[in-house]
Amino acid sequence: MWNDVEGVAMMKAFITRLKSMLPFATAALCLCGCTAAAPANQGVAKLPVETLWAANQSGYAAAQPQTLYVSDAERLNALARANPNRAATAMLGQRRVDWRREAVVWLYMGHKTSGGYGLRLASPEAIVSHGIAVITVHWREPSPGALVTQQLTSPCLVLKLPKGNYDKIEIKDEISRVRTRLVLSNNN
Repeated sequence: MWNDVEGVAMMKAFITRLKSMLPFATAALCLCGCTAAAPANQGVAKLPVETLWAANQSGYAAAQPQTLYVSDAERLNALARANPNRAATAMLGQRRVDWRREAVVWLYMGHKTSGGYGLRLASPEAIVSHGIAVITVHWREPSPGALVTQQLTSPCLVLKLPKGNYDKIEIKDEISRVRTRLVLSNNN
């Protein structure tokens, strides 16, 4: 057994030894922390997203959601000619889009047989990682049994997004459910 003097001496020696190792332990922990965090943040960017137009009537008649990427004024004009509802195109004409740096993302929810559906931008930033730009929207659908108007609707949302280091776009709802995906072709 130790007496009190020996115990105190041993404890002081242990603390002295521990203090001498502290800088090495701190450096090792910092190094491990930095290397562990790097892959998670590597290549992640945030791009501002702005709503240009939103409506419950888009003229889009297909039942499935669709996302379009409009990268220049020529494509916008072609879309205006093909789209029976020109209100969105007229609205875009009133908003400034710098086609050298920005593009337009056109999100159609699909043809719906009642009211209660709608789209709204949920986050003012798109998260870009591994070549995928993720845009988060409020994807509103009426709950079962809800009282809604009996009218045909086709909600759409038109967004302005900077061109960037991405070749795919995903539209997600508030609970991170992917609603549409779009692979950008080289001629976009």
